Order: sequence, then C-alpha cells, then structure tokens
Amino acid sequence: MSGWSGRRTTSLLPVVVLIAVLLPCAATAALPSSAEIRVYLDGVRALAQEIPEPAGDDESIKAYLEGCAQRAASLLRLADAQPPDTLAIRAALRSLKDYRNRQKDSLGPLTDLGRGLLQAENRGHWPPLATYLDGEYLQYLVVKRELLERKYFEEDDPAQANLLEGWINGRFDLFRYDEQGGEWYRHHGVSAWEVTVRTEPVVVFSDTHDAGVLFAGGLLYNFFPAVTQRPDDPYTADAYEGFFSRRVKRVGLRAGAGAVFDGEGPDLVLGLGLQVRAVSLWATYQPEDSDWSLAFGISEWDWLKKLRPFLPYFGGR
Repeated sequence: MSGWSGRRTTSLLPVVVLIAVLLPCAATAALPSSAEIRVYLDGVRALAQEIPEPAGDDESIKAYLEGCAQRAASLLRLADAQPPDTLAIRAALRSLKDYRNRQKDSLGPLTDLGRGLLQAENRGHWPPLATYLDGEYLQYLVVKRELLERKYFEEDDPAQANLLEGWINGRFDLFRYDEQGGEWYRHHGVSAWEVTVRTEPVVVFSDTHDAGVLFAGGLLYNFFPAVTQRPDDPYTADAYEGFFSRRVKRVGLRAGAGAVFDGEGPDLVLGLGLQVRAVSLWATYQPEDSDWSLAFGISEWDWLKKLRPFLPYFGGR
C-alpha cells in the first residue's frame, strides 16, 4: 500500500471513564485538501511576483496569474469551512479550471518570462488539483476509501493506525500499493494483507475463567467486496458483497504475550491465536504453572473507538 504513515501513538492505559473524542468525518476524501489548495495558491502568487512593475508586455500573464490566485483563495475558504461543502468545492474547482482554459486562449503573444511563468503554472502547480476533476481518478479515490473502511473497521484514514503497524505495512511490498500486481484492489492502493500490532483483552477458559490482556501481533487477510461508484453520487461507493466479505471479512494468525489476573497478582501468559473477523481463539501457556489453556479474545470495541487517542490499541481491529 502506498503512503502508509505512522498510526496512533503507543500506550496502554486502564479502561476508565474518559471524555469521548470523535474523529472528524472524512467526507471530502475525493476532493483536494486545504494543504493541496494552499500549495497551488502560494505557488501562483509567487509566480505573479516575479513580474516586475510596470508589467508592460507581461500584463496579460500577470492578470491571468492573479485571477487564478483569486479563485484559488475562494476555493481554499470553502475547503477550510466546517463542515466542508463537497458540491461547492467541486463547483469552485471546476470554475477555476474553466477560467484557466478561457484566459489562456486570450493571452496573446507572451514574452520569454511570460511563457516560462505560464509553463510553470500549467505543468508544475495545476496538475495536482486537476486530477480531482478526472473521472477515473475520482473513481480510484472512492473505491480506495471504501476498501480502507472495510480494512480498518469503518476508519477510512490509514494514517490513524499506530506507529508499529504503519512502519511494517509501509515497508514491505506484500502490504503496499503495487500497480503491477494482478489483484484489482492493489491497483487502488490497497493490499488485502495486513500486519496488526496491538493489545487485546482475553478470557482464559480455566476453572476460574481468569481475565487477561495480550500484546499481540498478527498477519491478516482481508476479503473485499466488489466496489464501484454509485451512479447517482460519484463520491459514494456501492459495495457488492460475496460470502467471505460479508460473513468472514478477515482471517489470520496472531501471537502475543501478556498477563493473566488470577486474583493473586498478574502472571505471564503466552499465546498463539486464530483470528476470524474481530474474534480470536487463543492457545495460551502460563510458564509459572506449565499450564496450557484455551482463551477467547475480542478486539472490536465500537464504543472504545470514541476514546481515541487515549486508548490507541483498543478497538478498531
């Protein structure tokens, strides 16, 4: 997968009553971000400042660049609004594109400086924004977002995962984007394979049914539905579920070490587990007692997601 970045910071805290922190909605994932728009705006303004006063023969190119900057500033205000208006942003972006096309046709003869500035704006600054008006690119983003939501349990930003997972999944080809890969989902920047590293509460099936917690790593395979754009809304995906994507979702092996609490203090426990969906069945071993047991763990805790970033390793997997 391309562009995996460090996920949530690593910590282990007791489950206590905390103030719920909700993540902002990523409804504009298929539109340019404020940062991208600001890069274009700053770049165009810098180009316009290269024209000395008086502009003389470069007056037309200066007016063109200032007009682009004015419209980009309006676009930036829309992108910074909370909540952002998806339709208004797209309309403003298309208006900027139409303005550029009209004005370039009426620039007339340009000096060497003017031609250089126009080329810099046209080839250096505009393309990152133009991709968002490309129908195929919009489809790419919509499908990718839907796949990531499935992979991260309704969390459509891979940057929200923890540092270890981000480093591992971003480092090895098996887990990264691969446009040469044969699988359709890899062409959308998403791998079905995924490494997980996080804590998981467990219950040991023994005479006392002791509770414990494991710090566990695992290798998961995600089953994806077929995904297309919704015909009446280009920003929304339609997902067509198969048996495995609906019923199984993901399967993999896990290994971990942690503590089990038997009333006399924590004891070391080791485990090997099989995860299906968000449920794990563990074979656990307690070295102190040379005792093997089965344990049950679950790592999908919807309500705990609201406590991020306080409990970064609970929920979301």
